[in-house]
Parts: sequence; C-alpha cells; structure tokens
Amino acid sequence: MLSLLMIPITLFIALSSITGALAVYVHPETFWAIAILGLLLPVTLTMNLLLCIYWAIKKKRWISVPIAAILSNIPYLLSLFQFSPSSNPENDKIRIATYNILNFKNLESNHTSIPDIVNFSESNNVDILCLQEYGESNQENAISPTSRFLSLPYSAKSWSHQTHTSNYGIAILSRYPIISSQNISFDSPTNNAMWADIKIGQDTIRIFNVHMQTTNFSQKEKQLRQQLLKDTPTGGKKAVKEIIMTLKNNLEIRAQQAELLRSIIDTTRFPTIVCGDFNDPPTSYVYRKIRGKLKDSFMTSGNGYGYTYRNLCKLFRIDYVLYSPEIHGTSYRSPSLPWSDHNPVVTGIELVK
Repeated sequence: MLSLLMIPITLFIALSSITGALAVYVHPETFWAIAILGLLLPVTLTMNLLLCIYWAIKKKRWISVPIAAILSNIPYLLSLFQFSPSSNPENDKIRIATYNILNFKNLESNHTSIPDIVNFSESNNVDILCLQEYGESNQENAISPTSRFLSLPYSAKSWSHQTHTSNYGIAILSRYPIISSQNISFDSPTNNAMWADIKIGQDTIRIFNVHMQTTNFSQKEKQLRQQLLKDTPTGGKKAVKEIIMTLKNNLEIRAQQAELLRSIIDTTRFPTIVCGDFNDPPTSYVYRKIRGKLKDSFMTSGNGYGYTYRNLCKLFRIDYVLYSPEIHGTSYRSPSLPWSDHNPVVTGIELVK
C-alpha cells in the first residue's frame, strides 16, 4: 500500500525537479511557476535523494525516476559543488571582494560592523571591494565609512535612496585609481547597480557592482510561521499566497533588471568583472542572463560546497564574482562571517595578456 502511495509522490517530485532545471531558459514573465520551481531545487533534489534510498531498499525499478531527476540537474549541482586543485590565493595578482554588508549592522551585537569589515578587507589584502546595502550619513562634517579603508583610497558610490540625513545604495572601493563611474538605476528605493572603470598599470578594467531586487522570502516566511502558530488556517493560506505572489513579482522585476544590466555589459569594451548580490541562484534566468559568456569564479576556482546566503539553511549561492574570458581566476573563498546575512566572496584574478 505504501509503495502505491509513493509512486505518484515520486513522479511529482521528479517532474518538479526536471521542470525546475528549465528555469534558466524561461523568462519569469513567460512562465513564473517554472522560476519558482528553480528556486525550490535544493528541496526537491534532496527529496529525490531520499526517494532513491527508499526505492533502493524496496529494490524497485522506480529508483530510476529520482535518479533521472538528479541527473537532469547536473549543471545545477556543479554550481554548488566544485573541486579546483589549482586554486591558490598565493597566485592572486588582483584580489576582488563583494559583500552585502547589511548597512553595517552587526548581527552579533548592537554595534556597527565597520571595524570588522575594515579588518576583513585589510587582512585579506583586498584590492577592489564592492559593497551592497551600503549607507552613510550625508550630514555636514559626517565622516564617511569609506575613509576607514586606508588601503582602498579610491571610491565611487551610487545611491538608490536618499533622505535628509543619509544615503543608501552601493559602493566600490579600490586600491587603484577609479577614472570614471556611472549609476545604473533600477527605479527602486532599495536596489541599483553601477560600474567603475579602474586603471591597473597600463590596463583598464570595468567593475560592475550589482544589488538586485530582493525576494523578501525571509520576511514572508516569518509571517507564515506566525499565522500557523496562531492556528488560523485562513491566515496561513493567505500568507502562503502572499509568499508565492511576492516571489513571482520579484522574479519578474529581477529579470527586467538583468536584461538592462546585460545590455550595458554587451557595450563594454574593457575586460569586465560583475560583482554583487543577484538575489537569485544559478538555477535562475537572471543568473544565466547576466553571466552570458562570463566565467563564474566559484566554478573556475571554488572548492567544496558553495553558498553565500546564511539564512534558509545555507542552501543558496546568490552572491557572485563573474569575469570575462580574458581574465584568469586564481582563487575563490566565501568565508562564513557573523556580521551580515550574506557571506563575502573573495576572488583572486590575473589579466591574461
């Protein structure tokens, strides 16, 4: 009887996983449900693995169904697990880091994380640092946090939101001269992008710093738990519907942002590096659109399991350093630090002559 029940469950989970693998090719506005299945792949693939164990114990040929689902997601699994024996930070010529710093809010205490992040940058010999969720006071005589990064004297900032007391957005800090920069507006009070041209010796590279539309999933998840704890089925259904619609709307917004960003990347004549918080995993249309022919630093130089978002069971890699083919990656690290809900990504590169 149990086996009869497990057959439709097996088929449903396998179909969800196989369909989710198509999310990279389908614009969310065309079929948003596929995009959501792409987000759920960590869950559905784990369930397929458990189903493999179940059918192996039962010695039934139904084991081939979850195996097929897992094999269809090999590209996704490779985006999560890598082995790069040649990766060595000692070979780094230029070291780049991207970090969503949560507006310098230290999650361990009520104190600012500015000293911690400055020390992180200094101790890792970072040459170019891209910060998301960066904020500073715009009051007269206020000291900018960027002035604390003594080894990174050049900076460019771009604001998505300004009030009468503060500015909020993103920043690029550099050991090397920044010769020009420009904002890329997403028409959003919380998200934007920018680029900066940086002179390194005789070469010029263009760095994109990106902070894309958030999923708002963690906040909605808390609302759902509160409704379920109150034991209100109607409220729970409403919260689930709100989560789905929030995911749908933000998937579509990120896709539009990715297309704008891609159009600008395509016109760039310099070696290009794209850093930032995409708020989307490698299974997404957004990731594939932005990446194009760029190389993913984790997939070229990473080792072990790759995640950058510290919540949601550490299942998601949503922060990236991508670079054009004329750039060679030498190392990749994403240390788990307590000062934000994201891990930083630190990548070593060298320009190929």
